[in-house]
Amino acid sequence: GELKGRASAVKRAFGLGETPYVKFLNRTWCARDHWRHPCYPENDHLNAGFVMGPASELEDIYRALMKMPSNECMHKGVWDDQKAVATYMLQHSIQVTLDYSSSLVFNLVHTMPFEGLFTVEGGRLHNSVTNQTACFVHGNGDGFHNWKKLAHRLDLHTKQE
Repeated sequence: GELKGRASAVKRAFGLGETPYVKFLNRTWCARDHWRHPCYPENDHLNAGFVMGPASELEDIYRALMKMPSNECMHKGVWDDQKAVATYMLQHSIQVTLDYSSSLVFNLVHTMPFEGLFTVEGGRLHNSVTNQTACFVHGNGDGFHNWKKLAHRLDLHTKQE
């Protein structure tokens, strides 16, 4: 629906196809995933604890979140930040979006980052798909050991400079 269309538009804006990271998937790890996550991540889940934007706009969003009706932001009687931000995002799709291109945050789960996805250039981690410096790399799930290897490569590179 609407989110798929928005995801496609964001990827196009970054010059990416629908599945820009597919050649870096580790299908063996995907098959072993007992959580049954999709093999190819769609980046269609938000993390309310990680936001970016102008501080004044974030303040407006947080003020609006605190005024939401409880049926839009509560889960089992407790305020749920994920539910609140997801509801807000769906109601304000121009103002809030997800990082569908992985240009801000790259999740390493089910990937093979050493097959040409990332290189160390000038002490920075370069994403070959977006052709940009990686801002944040999340060593989640089975990607944690690759995160440690990337950190080690960055450390070695900076010591050589």
